[in-house]
Amino acid sequence: MTNAFDGFPDVIGGSAGIFDHNSASVAGQHGGLSAHDTPQTNPTRFGVAVLMACRGCGRPAQLMIEYPELICVQYNAFPQNVWAALQQLGRHPPVQEPTMWEYSAANAGMFPIKQCGWCRTPLVPIFTPEEAQAHVNKALQSGWIQDPAAAQQLAQLAYQVAKQQPAR
Repeated sequence: MTNAFDGFPDVIGGSAGIFDHNSASVAGQHGGLSAHDTPQTNPTRFGVAVLMACRGCGRPAQLMIEYPELICVQYNAFPQNVWAALQQLGRHPPVQEPTMWEYSAANAGMFPIKQCGWCRTPLVPIFTPEEAQAHVNKALQSGWIQDPAAAQQLAQLAYQVAKQQPAR
């Protein structure tokens, strides 16, 4: 062990370190940190699979965001508020596992309240209304949403609920 400080000027001076998009890129597209920290989405017939690394322990985590949730998010309506409105109408939420969602003002989007299965750190995959709408449109075009009329009814309800929510 030594107390000598080596700031690695020969290495750091020649690049921007981990922030250098040329030396720390994944497939030459993104910097090393963004590749680690940016959730990857994969639309499927069941919903959008979100693959991400936990910010607490670094282990990979996967979430499945169902299309009815994204229909709500595209109108900036909290899914849990839309599910409550459905229950008042005597209907059940059209999702396998109803999840609470929160709003991120800094990112102008919503995220499900889920925790890492290993360390319990919150996982925060943020969806903007535009991203949610793009995923819903792809699902509709691919035939993954089995009942487009029901999806349209849910969209109308989400729009109504969003109008009643406090402004952000």
